[in-house]
Amino acid sequence: MRLFIAFCIGLFFLGQPQLALADELSELEDLLEDDPEAEAEADDESAEEMEAEVEEEPISIPGTHVDPVLRGTKDQSIYLIQRRAFSKKSAFEFAPLGVFSLNNKFVGHYGLGFSATYHMRENLALDFTTTIPFLFGAYYAGLVYDVYEYESLTPEVVDLKQMNYFGALSAQFSALYGKMVFYDWVMDYDVYLSAGFGLTSTLETCVPSQDGCGEDVGIGRGLRSPEGGSDRFKIAGHLGGGMRVFFSDFLGYRVEVRDVAYPDLATEAGWTYTDIQNRLMILIGVSFLL
Repeated sequence: MRLFIAFCIGLFFLGQPQLALADELSELEDLLEDDPEAEAEADDESAEEMEAEVEEEPISIPGTHVDPVLRGTKDQSIYLIQRRAFSKKSAFEFAPLGVFSLNNKFVGHYGLGFSATYHMRENLALDFTTTIPFLFGAYYAGLVYDVYEYESLTPEVVDLKQMNYFGALSAQFSALYGKMVFYDWVMDYDVYLSAGFGLTSTLETCVPSQDGCGEDVGIGRGLRSPEGGSDRFKIAGHLGGGMRVFFSDFLGYRVEVRDVAYPDLATEAGWTYTDIQNRLMILIGVSFLL
């Protein structure tokens, strides 16, 4: 009998916490039913916890940079230019040129010319460049006049010869080409090397007003084409490099530095003087892509 009473008392104390927990859950359900706002807040808190759990770390791509101002915004797009804006492949280029010499120790040159270029590929082209006869000329540097005026001397006659024409057929290889953006203006460019051969003509000095010689140019000498024309034209090598930039699919500009090298000779008082002339020229012009 005593064991039975002790067993009943133990069951009573074991069941009492469960009854209390059930009573507390019942009271909480009654409160949620009576207070919809509390239920909504509980749902919001649960949703925020779920979002925090599934939030992913931002992906960082090596070599890219996200502006701190844009960090945390939804749009973090990285805009890349994938292709050239304008293609030169299989296109003709025509460029009127201004031509000026750079190494004017004794003789300087200036005038007009033009070039016609066929772009076989984006980085390979065939170019014909020529000066325009009667629109290209030469002048003597101040050193020549000073030496003649104060010392009654002149450089060797071969160094006084003036180049009055050059033309060449050259191959151009674009070692570096691409595009650049200036503000919102996308421009194509290429940096190229040029090499080829052509013809050059010169004028020689002579005694003024004799044997077809022109008037005195200020150094006690005149100018004329070489006698018989045998030395008027020479084979010249052309080597240089330049850069062209296109603002649109048909318009751009071009700058090139070119060395025109050719053998030359002159005869005076039975003596023959020879030299290898190197005329360093700069060509600047507007390019039209056709």
